[in-house]
Amino acid sequence: MTCYIKEEYYRFIFDNTKDAILLTTPDGRIHHANNAAWEMFQRTDEDFQKEGRSGIIDPEDTNLERMLRERLEKGFVTGELTFIRKDGSKFIGQITSSLFNDENNETWTAIIIRDVTESKKLERKLKEANDKLKDLAYIDYLTGVLNRRALIDRLGQEMERSKREFKPLSLILLDIDSFKEINDTYGHITGDQVLKAFARSIKESLRAYDILGRFGGDEFLICLPDTDFDSAIDIAERIRKNIAKIEVQKGDVVIKLSSSAGITYYDHNSTEDLDTLISKVDYIMYRSKEKKNSIYTSI
Repeated sequence: MTCYIKEEYYRFIFDNTKDAILLTTPDGRIHHANNAAWEMFQRTDEDFQKEGRSGIIDPEDTNLERMLRERLEKGFVTGELTFIRKDGSKFIGQITSSLFNDENNETWTAIIIRDVTESKKLERKLKEANDKLKDLAYIDYLTGVLNRRALIDRLGQEMERSKREFKPLSLILLDIDSFKEINDTYGHITGDQVLKAFARSIKESLRAYDILGRFGGDEFLICLPDTDFDSAIDIAERIRKNIAKIEVQKGDVVIKLSSSAGITYYDHNSTEDLDTLISKVDYIMYRSKEKKNSIYTSI
């Protein structure tokens, strides 16, 4: 009587669980599937028996061979595989597969499969949301470049790399000439348009690995990794010329821009810290503002 109750108990679990259960042999033949498997794979027992393992697993999934080896070595395996429904659609299944022997010492495999498609979608959405939050923490909302906090972090990292690898490092600090007058004359909305155009022009003038951030107000700091002093001057001049081409329309008025920039070079052999380096390039930039539309340099 006890065995009868136990057998009925396991039969109840087999037929009513929401996870797919497959009774197979190690060679890939499927002998029996529960109701959840029929629904999940859109197949009957006859379909499973006819198609076998190769008929329900995506042949492009490279995890299968690894998982089969691990199951053979350990007697069980857990992981994820891409499965194929009868209509050809695919889904990600989280599986647990174990080897066992029956009373005749024949080897069988029990495979439990859970469709994790929805949870994977949720994971992706959470990751996207976290990425957006990260962007908000590090990106200046108006111009789309790094904010001051992220910029200082990156500059510190590049100074450390410069010391470690004996690589050159240059800085450019620049701002918009007469930006206060633009704001006072045309309003802050126009001022925001000017800032966006200014940042966009700088970004388009830089190389992919250069680091640009809004240092504050209309000041933008550029970190130039692996860049010597002469190359930094060339880059600053290119930026200055491109900024001079900017035109921001305000009604019938076309606002033309110019910039003042300071350039300095970081000597990896020096004891100069980050604050000292920024103070130095800040002083050099303000020297250039005395003339406007100009570049001042200092090593």
